[in-house]
Amino acid sequence: MALVLSSALAANAPSDELLKALTAHDARMEQYLDGHTVVMHVTGHELDSDGKVAHTTVTVLEQTRKDGQLHTKVVEAKRDGADDSEGEKERAHKRDKENRRTESPFAARNAGKYSFVVLGTEGTTMHLGFGPKNGPEKEVLVGEAWVDTEAGEVLKMKLKPSKNPPFVDRLDMELEYDAHTDAGRMLSRFRFAGAGGLLMFKRAGDADMTFSYP
Repeated sequence: MALVLSSALAANAPSDELLKALTAHDARMEQYLDGHTVVMHVTGHELDSDGKVAHTTVTVLEQTRKDGQLHTKVVEAKRDGADDSEGEKERAHKRDKENRRTESPFAARNAGKYSFVVLGTEGTTMHLGFGPKNGPEKEVLVGEAWVDTEAGEVLKMKLKPSKNPPFVDRLDMELEYDAHTDAGRMLSRFRFAGAGGLLMFKRAGDADMTFSYP
């Protein structure tokens, strides 16, 4: 049965040429980010135990990267309408120090970690499914991607961890690539919703981020 399933997946796998083009697109985006400022507008919500909005944050950030290291400038930050610039600066400094990012399944450094399958095609848009090749891992995602087969670029992705990190019960993410630059399409919107915590200290929230490249 495993051999039959493996053969079926191989028969429906995207071409090596398309995967190479998507990897090249990811590399172009990485190179572009190392030389350009990104402006982020973020609206976030913290939810109470009934799922209602308890707090709302609105933030404007400018990010630059050098050799892959993030540097964030806080332009504006408000929590429930009140200034929260100092608090956001501390959080931004911590995020910069951790330097974490959502890893694309198409990045060259992730080659060999993922299996891909074609779920459908409409015109030049192909719908792909992806997941860990060697079983669930915290750093490996599972989800879907819509890609432009003619340009060899990602259009949209929906994803979540194949194995949740500690204290995370749920984390759903959606990325859109509708900003057009010299490097091709760039990330234009990132949305996530999640929940987690310890015992009675459960938290839930969501955020909607838009990106521009002045």
